[in-house]
Amino acid sequence: MAKIIFTLLFIAILGVLPDSHLSVRMGKTILAEWCLITFIAVYFIKNIWLRGFLLWSLIRMAIGTAGMNMQQGAAEQYTQISYITMNTIFIYVIFYQVFINLKIPIDKVLNAMCVLALVQTAIMIMQYYGVWLIFLPRNVKHYQQPYEIISTYLGGWVHYIKMDRVICPGFTDNTNMASSLLALSLPAFLRKKWVFCIPLLFIGIYLADALGGAIPAYIILSIYLYRRFGTGRLIIAIIICLFLLLFPILYWDNILFWVKNQLRFHVWMLTIKEVIPKKWIIGYGLGQFKILFPIIHRLALDYNILSHGEFRHLHNDYLQLWVEQGIIGLGLALGFIMSIIRKAAANVRRHDSYILCLYGIGIGMFNSGVNFLFYTTVSLLFLVYAASIDKIERKQWSAI
Repeated sequence: MAKIIFTLLFIAILGVLPDSHLSVRMGKTILAEWCLITFIAVYFIKNIWLRGFLLWSLIRMAIGTAGMNMQQGAAEQYTQISYITMNTIFIYVIFYQVFINLKIPIDKVLNAMCVLALVQTAIMIMQYYGVWLIFLPRNVKHYQQPYEIISTYLGGWVHYIKMDRVICPGFTDNTNMASSLLALSLPAFLRKKWVFCIPLLFIGIYLADALGGAIPAYIILSIYLYRRFGTGRLIIAIIICLFLLLFPILYWDNILFWVKNQLRFHVWMLTIKEVIPKKWIIGYGLGQFKILFPIIHRLALDYNILSHGEFRHLHNDYLQLWVEQGIIGLGLALGFIMSIIRKAAANVRRHDSYILCLYGIGIGMFNSGVNFLFYTTVSLLFLVYAASIDKIERKQWSAI
């Protein structure tokens, strides 16, 4: 009865929130979708933090934009960006709950993740040597790397390309996501025979040339080796030291770029100082960072900070959630993550599979701090680990 009353009251509140610029027909359509999402959140989503996050996202979309010097046309941006962002959040939440409920052996899902990562690595190796399958390089303007098609094979399905600087995104949109995908796949390789394929995985991580995935992958592999070989920890310590020495050599140019420019760090600081305080409780609205960034860009120029106008995301999911959904949305999201970590940590001695899930969650959390994992399909791999924590007790499986 309490759920029924809450659902009716929540829908009644939503009914008075749609923006006035919407037509009657569109308003009714959106309200019907909101009713469906509310019903699913209340009766289908089990995790109370995730349920609250979904409902708050819905409220934040219904409120609309709460802009800072918004230019004309922001209302149209609201209907496009906020609507897409809300649908993305809804799909992620449904995926998490459905994956928990489905009786799919976790080992098979992790095997599929391993195969996906190896295919990604194989494609990246081919791209390193100039061979591109089906698609030509995407997002090259972001990297400012023109390319030249030298030859084409198999009716246009295979291209041999020459580029000034080699870029290997695999089948993802950019190298940051390629690195994130491979790093999140690492825990799935820490099982039985798959462990022998880890060197191939790290070839792909190296080719991606992105610190966001490389750093947590190196850390997790070092922890795994140290825990796995208890009697030979001196040897493992030496291997870890070699990793630490090898890492700056492989990523020296990337590290120098971060140290010299610190572009993301400066944008984060500007966002914390100038943007968040004005709407720190409820945020500016779903997906609104794309509209806000021109303002941040102007502030960066005023402060004589090197910046450019191509940031579509903050490259920090935590800050972006705070900007768009306020401290309420950020708190609910972190509450969900902490709830699954606490459950895994409490049961880690009972079954080694919890360790594997914690590895995956740790990699995802690190990557969200320096990238935009939340806004890409790669985050589904993070949700697989999170949902697997609830599935371990239903069907035991050997992780390590």
